[in-house]
Amino acid sequence: MFPIFDVRGDAVAFGGRALEGGPKYKNSPESSIYQKSRVLYGLNWAKADIVARSQAVICEGTPTSSLSSAPASHGRWRPAGRR
Repeated sequence: MFPIFDVRGDAVAFGGRALEGGPKYKNSPESSIYQKSRVLYGLNWAKADIVARSQAVICEGTPTSSLSSAPASHGRWRPAGRR
């Protein structure tokens, strides 16, 4: 499970994938504080680098964003959901 934070750094949801059996994905449902189409996973960590470099790289997948937070890859984030 990965916590999903809003741009301020507040945890608003969780997302994850089953390793064995059961539903493939287990994600928080949409609510008044979490709307997938309005949250960018990792933006709370990358926003300063995005502003400083005037660029961002969008990566698909929560683990991809986690791995791309290495020092050479700052400024990457992903959409939490598509509509």
